[in-house]
Amino acid sequence: MHDIVALGAPGMGVDRVADLGGARVWTAFAAGDWIRRVPQVRVAGLGHGRRPSDSRFGAIALPAEGVDGHDGCSSDGSATLPAVAQVVAGSAA
Repeated sequence: MHDIVALGAPGMGVDRVADLGGARVWTAFAAGDWIRRVPQVRVAGLGHGRRPSDSRFGAIALPAEGVDGHDGCSSDGSATLPAVAQVVAGSAA
């Protein structure tokens, strides 16, 4: 199984994890991320579609508490960064 980590993603061009061919998707999305203003639509092949952080997408949520802005998930000291390291190391549940 392949793992995909999507941090602050506006969408992945599909509406649900099942459309990604069996990958396991992990996601984090900061409450104050400006990307939330990007519409979750895909029409005639254009647009990003549903955000991975949308519960209907079916991704596994990573912690994002205390994360600020669009790129805060990868900042030193964020709750997200060690969780991503666990996914990469293969030890995430």
